[in-house]
Amino acid sequence: MILTLFRPKRLKNGKPYVTRSYRGRYRLDGTDKITDIPLHTTDKRVAQQRLEQIVREKQLESVGILPPQAIRNASQTPLEKHLCDYLADLQAVGRGGKYIYDLKNRIHRLMHECLWAQIKDVVFSPAQIFLSLGNNRIEYDRV
Repeated sequence: MILTLFRPKRLKNGKPYVTRSYRGRYRLDGTDKITDIPLHTTDKRVAQQRLEQIVREKQLESVGILPPQAIRNASQTPLEKHLCDYLADLQAVGRGGKYIYDLKNRIHRLMHECLWAQIKDVVFSPAQIFLSLGNNRIEYDRV
């Protein structure tokens, strides 16, 4: 594994110039790609800690202990935002207005009746009960 901390150097008007902020380079075991990332800090100790944290996170993702960053971000986003993004995508594809309207209302009602606010709230049993009872409002104990 390669783990390097540095400040980029270049020539500016013929003179050597060293940037103030640090960057890091790393290569994980089993890969050939060297990744270069900005660390957005001028303190060397802070930059070293950030780089080590990023590499530790990438190692955990590569072995499957930690889900990828995109999935972690999506799980923290409210379902309403995911629904709005999905409906905007349908509109961009060219779906009909009535189709989008009906779909929005159905999904929104399902989310409201099953008390879903985030992806972690989505469980199978409340949805199954809701769909099996049809239009009747349901009451159940949340676990």
